[in-house]
Amino acid sequence: MIILDENILDGQRLLLQSWRLPARQIGVDIWRKGLKDEEIIVLPRRQRNPTFLTRDAGFYEPASDIEGIAWL
Repeated sequence: MIILDENILDGQRLLLQSWRLPARQIGVDIWRKGLKDEEIIVLPRRQRNPTFLTRDAGFYEPASDIEGIAWL
């Protein structure tokens, strides 16, 4: 599943869904808007093979052991 941060544009979410990719956006399809970064980190781990996409440059920390995060 592709998990999109709430800062991903609606058009990008709709494009992924039109390609039949399993994309879900925080605050739209899953969970709630306004989640803190610390809350978001644990949520994808509950999903099978998650990929988390965000536009938040401050989200990623090189020392973290999180797999499947892409900064756009």
